[in-house]
Amino acid sequence: AVTHGGYKLRQFADPGDEHGKRLRDAIAGKHFDCAVLQEQSLNPIRDEEEFLAGVEGVKALICADRFVLYATWGRNDGSPDLVDLGLTRAEMTEKLSEAYNRAGRHFGMAVAEVGKAFLAQPDKDALYDPDMTHPSALGSEIAASVILEQVIGK
Repeated sequence: AVTHGGYKLRQFADPGDEHGKRLRDAIAGKHFDCAVLQEQSLNPIRDEEEFLAGVEGVKALICADRFVLYATWGRNDGSPDLVDLGLTRAEMTEKLSEAYNRAGRHFGMAVAEVGKAFLAQPDKDALYDPDMTHPSALGSEIAASVILEQVIGK
């Protein structure tokens, strides 16, 4: 994995970016069965064009048989980001799902609907870290399960 908190896919695709260089170094000369791409969690809603350009840029760098887009979840209730966006948790999740699915159709990629799986859980507070953004251990387990289902088809 090549990750950096708050980063956008476009930044990883940038050859002049330090983390973009890390990505290039990590994948140089390698072929992958599957690559999973996740955008910075607000960007698909705030700037879908940049999101699509980032997917395209990173996809061009990675030699993989298939790609899966990791559709994240809306912030938990009480998050200042929800207030800023004027959305509920469910509305943010739906907008993220729509953006990821448009990207999936555009690029011919599968979408791992992690956000939708979060919405289906009865105890939403158990899914989130106290920061109302990141997943708890249970949320991470659900995310991994949804992604694994897309990757291996089970």
